[in-house]
Amino acid sequence: KSETRTVETIEQVYYRVERNEKRTQLERILLMERPETCMIFCNTKAAVDQIQRFLTGKGYASKALHGDIPQHKRMKNIQQFKRGTYHVEDLSLVINYDVPQDKDSYIHRVGRTGRAGHEGKAISLVTKDDLFTLYEIEEHIGTLIYEAELPTDEELAEEKELADAWKKAHALKSEPEKQAPKSSPRKSKKKRKKPYQRKPYQKGGTQKQGQRQKPKTDKKEAYDRRKTTPAARQKQQVTVSKPQRTDKQKVQAPAAPEKKPLLKRLLGRIFG
Repeated sequence: KSETRTVETIEQVYYRVERNEKRTQLERILLMERPETCMIFCNTKAAVDQIQRFLTGKGYASKALHGDIPQHKRMKNIQQFKRGTYHVEDLSLVINYDVPQDKDSYIHRVGRTGRAGHEGKAISLVTKDDLFTLYEIEEHIGTLIYEAELPTDEELAEEKELADAWKKAHALKSEPEKQAPKSSPRKSKKKRKKPYQRKPYQKGGTQKQGQRQKPKTDKKEAYDRRKTTPAARQKQQVTVSKPQRTDKQKVQAPAAPEKKPLLKRLLGRIFG
């Protein structure tokens, strides 16, 4: 059974879209189709990363697969993609976000769906620049790819309840954080004391460079200066002690004349 013949058994449609609305129409198509498993193909690795970030931002569980991703991470993403009996090689829906330039690449992409008697569907988002390539693919596979109408707002509103339930079932689930293993208690090590190193002697003490050395003062003098107030200190400087006179230098005042009684003075004047 040839690959071209296998493609004939798959439902193939395409949607005419503008380049700047491809991501918006991609989500609207997903909400209408509600696939159990789906793979979206792009022509560049950068486009794969952009679509993966877009779907993750919308809350969908999605993983990126391309050659720049390390092998161990690619295998991990494939394992996470598996759901029950479904496998990455047996998908319910394939979407060509970009129309492949190679005609055989189209066959390999859509050939991942509709295997082992299961129903499969392939959708391509086609811009006006992709129409000629699409006609070449149709001629190569010998099958006509029908154009479908993009879902309208009314159709999405009618399917909103089912779409919300499908989106919730395929929402991004946060993985539980791995707890770091508890480290065994270590015995506290005693810190070694550094050997004492004597500093080299410097003349004039340990004065830092550029620092003015303070004049040495007597401790008692400094203490007296701190106790006395500025006013008292000024009074001590201005006050001049008066010289004390000795006993010999003292001046004795003359004694006052002795006063006679009044009768003796009268008799003296009478009798001369």
